[in-house]
Amino acid sequence: MLLELAQHIKARRVALGWAQVEAAQRAGVACRTWRRLQTEGQASLQDLVKAAVALRCEDGLKALLPPPAASSLHALLAEQAAGAASGAGAGAGSPVKRAQVAAAMKLAPGTPLAASLTFEGLHGFL
Repeated sequence: MLLELAQHIKARRVALGWAQVEAAQRAGVACRTWRRLQTEGQASLQDLVKAAVALRCEDGLKALLPPPAASSLHALLAEQAAGAASGAGAGAGSPVKRAQVAAAMKLAPGTPLAASLTFEGLHGFL
C-alpha cells in the first residue's frame, strides 16, 4: 500500500509538471524527504499532509479516516439528536440515515427497515 501511495504522489507531481525539487519546496519539506516519500512511501504524517496540500489533494485526507459508524442504536440516536440540534446531518428518510439505522441494528443487507422497527422513537429516521 505504501508503494502504491508513493506512485500516486509521483504521478500527481509529474501531472503538475513539477520537478522533485520544486514539489519539495512547495510542500516545505527537504528534497530528500520528498524523494523518500515518492519512492518508498516513507515520511511522517506531517510531511504527508504537507505533500497533499502542495499537490492540491488535501480533501482526500479527510476521507481517509471517516468517523466510525454508530456502535449501537442508542449511539445512533444520540448522534442524530446532536446533528439535529446543530442543524447538521442528513434529512429524515435519507439513504444515509437508513444505512446508519440498518448498521446500528445489525440488519442483513436488504432487510426492510419498516419491518424491523417496532418502536415509535425511530419514525423520524425513516
